[in-house]
Order: sequence, then C-alpha cells, then structure tokens
Amino acid sequence: MRTKATTHAQESKVNKTHVSVNARSA
Repeated sequence: MRTKATTHAQESKVNKTHVSVNARSA
C-alpha cells in the first residue's frame, strides 16, 4: 500500500512535469 502511494505520487509529479514541458513547447 505504501509503495503504491509513493508510485502514485511520483506519477503525479511526472504528469505535472510533462504538462509543463508540453505547455512550453506549444
């Protein structure tokens, strides 16, 4: 359960970063 939560948090971070990169290159 703890590992899953950590993975989810990391995914959230990656998604945010990905969105930022997309917005910048747009």
